Amino acid sequence: MNELDTRAERFLESIRAEGEAACAAIRTETDAEIERQLEETRKAQQTKAEHTLHFETERARTRANRELSAARMQARAKLAAQRQQIAADAFAAARTQLAAFAAGQITGEGSGWACDGVVLPMYAGFDVLQPWLEPCEKQGLDIFALCRTSNRSAAELQDLLCGTRLAYTAVADQAARFAGNYVGKFGYSRICLTAAAGTPASVKNLRTKYPNLFLLADGMDTTGANFKNISFAFDKLGRGAAYCAGPMVTLSWKREGTELGAAVQKEVERQKAALQRYVTFL
Repeated sequence: MNELDTRAERFLESIRAEGEAACAAIRTETDAEIERQLEETRKAQQTKAEHTLHFETERARTRANRELSAARMQARAKLAAQRQQIAADAFAAARTQLAAFAAGQITGEGSGWACDGVVLPMYAGFDVLQPWLEPCEKQGLDIFALCRTSNRSAAELQDLLCGTRLAYTAVADQAARFAGNYVGKFGYSRICLTAAAGTPASVKNLRTKYPNLFLLADGMDTTGANFKNISFAFDKLGRGAAYCAGPMVTLSWKREGTELGAAVQKEVERQKAALQRYVTFL
């Protein structure tokens, strides 16, 4: 082999080596590009999956909130219906009992509880008054709304200022709303008020503000009570009021030391004379 052939063989070897190196570089670069594209594809799919999962989670959460809201609304509606049913049952029971009242089984002749009126605690609201309106109309029952009481601590609540009015006048206003439907021939309603004999200011206030409401003055045995205070409950004709003096009459025999009938008669005459000092009965 001559020198020319040797050079040609070396040249071919160098070209082959360069070709193999170039192919290796291309292969490496191609593998890297493929890996990069695969990684981007994986990231894109992962992001899409995360977005899909977030969307599904939010949709499930929204659906759960809607179902929860619907359940709450159903529970509230059920509770409201139960409350209405309880109120309806209570009112029906009251009407059943008062039906016996209207039939004269509880009050009236032959009854062990004969009476002409009832005292109602109106501070509990209209629910107390409502069942008694029918007996008031049909049976002629008198209703006395507990307005201003005579106990010592009554002023702690009943004389509180509620807006522009006193608490006890709020009760009187409630009674006056219905009193107009039950006014008798003397101009007074069968829906009446109680007054405290020991607080003349409240008696004057009630008589002045509610001229068609009959007043029942109570507490003649309390501090500050006297016949002058009671006189403020009557109108100019000596009508529209009455007062409670039970213990003063029933226990008069102890003070007089005489027979019960005579002591009661004497006490009644004494109270009549004392009241007529301030009231003229026509």
